[in-house]
Amino acid sequence: NMNIKFRAAVRQLFARSKEAMPAWVRYGAGPSAPSQVVAKDGVNWVVLNTCKVHACGDNNLFILLNPPTKEIYGVAKLDRKLVWLGKPNPTQKTILSQASGYQ
Repeated sequence: NMNIKFRAAVRQLFARSKEAMPAWVRYGAGPSAPSQVVAKDGVNWVVLNTCKVHACGDNNLFILLNPPTKEIYGVAKLDRKLVWLGKPNPTQKTILSQASGYQ
């Protein structure tokens, strides 16, 4: 089941980033918007987005995933605080910035 694996990967990403995982991510972490694929340097990155119901503006999560290697990075707005997850490199950061609008 992709969703269970996805949730586990997101949990590990938060843990690795030493960032508390909000309940809305833990219980609702399923992609809410359709995923998009961004090809960059020969890698097809999948961008997924989910947010807190009725509070999307201040609670938003964008995930960048390379399915074959299981590399995962993210950028989140958690209670208005901007957090980068997984130490994305400049290329990965650019993709996440373009997807999220966060700098």
